[in-house]
Amino acid sequence: MRWIASQMLATMLVLGAVAPVHAQDGSAGFVGGAELTLFRLHAQQGAGGDSDAGNFDDYFPDLGMNGSGRFWFGYEAANGVGLRARIFQWEQSQRYLGRTREQDFEIYDIEATVDTCIHSWDLTGFGGVRWGSIELDGSDFGEPNPMNFDGAGMTLGGEVRRQLLGNLGLLAGFRYSVLYGETDFAPIATSTLEDTYVDISEFKLGVEYARPTRFGNCFANVTWEHQVYGTDTYFPFAIDPETLGDVSLSGPVFSIGINR
Repeated sequence: MRWIASQMLATMLVLGAVAPVHAQDGSAGFVGGAELTLFRLHAQQGAGGDSDAGNFDDYFPDLGMNGSGRFWFGYEAANGVGLRARIFQWEQSQRYLGRTREQDFEIYDIEATVDTCIHSWDLTGFGGVRWGSIELDGSDFGEPNPMNFDGAGMTLGGEVRRQLLGNLGLLAGFRYSVLYGETDFAPIATSTLEDTYVDISEFKLGVEYARPTRFGNCFANVTWEHQVYGTDTYFPFAIDPETLGDVSLSGPVFSIGINR
């Protein structure tokens, strides 16, 4: 795994050294941005049903779209190679059967980036390391079934931008990561499952307004984003393998920032 990571990073650095300068700016400097995410939780086991009416699809509470912040900052050289950090947290909570049930996602990224331009397409590739903490507190037929995961792994992805009309353009991106760590089920059980993993797939599509300034390329965009978390880890002698299932966050994201 370390060899693969080193080879990917070396490839990205080589591509950054020989690729054309990023079309939007081409100068060195700091980059960063802030995003407002309005995500809603979805689950294969269902969210927000009514068990009192005989529908057992309310494994997770559903509070609709919840707002949270996501931030990133870093530095990019004039040849398009950069380094950045990214912070994201989303959570919701609800009292249910005498206890507070929480769904909490905390994700931290440190990654190398490579910017280039092919004809009228601006491309950004990135790869690095990711740490995540995921808490999913569900309820199986009224009984609490928590899952708490902590782990780290690799993340890879890319973004593509295309100017359409003036300063307005299209934006699309994807990211994939796998986190390896351990899972516990506190406070219901004290057992810990070692060597578990969570895979995360992310996709976004939207529009962006960008304008060059003396500080860099300032932008504002609106995208729709999906995040799919593979979370089938379960407590073997307490709940069914299907109880947790896969969960997903989706919703609009509003972003402002500066890039190169």
